[in-house]
Amino acid sequence: MKTLYLGNKNYNWKQFQYENISDLIDEFKSRNISIGNEVSIEDGASIGYGASIGYEVSIGYGASIGYGASIGYG
Repeated sequence: MKTLYLGNKNYNWKQFQYENISDLIDEFKSRNISIGNEVSIEDGASIGYGASIGYEVSIGYGASIGYGASIGYG
């Protein structure tokens, strides 16, 4: 079992337990979240402490990370 926290527009977080990410499709749709080709993470989004992106992940050509953002230690 895996756990994912999804927030609403007021940044109230709710815990969801799932086996397959597809189990959460209705929750993603209700929050306008898409995962796949041309994915976007909207203004004000946050990714929590200890979050990681898996092995062999790539961020495409022309991608940008906002001012003051950091990845990894330091």
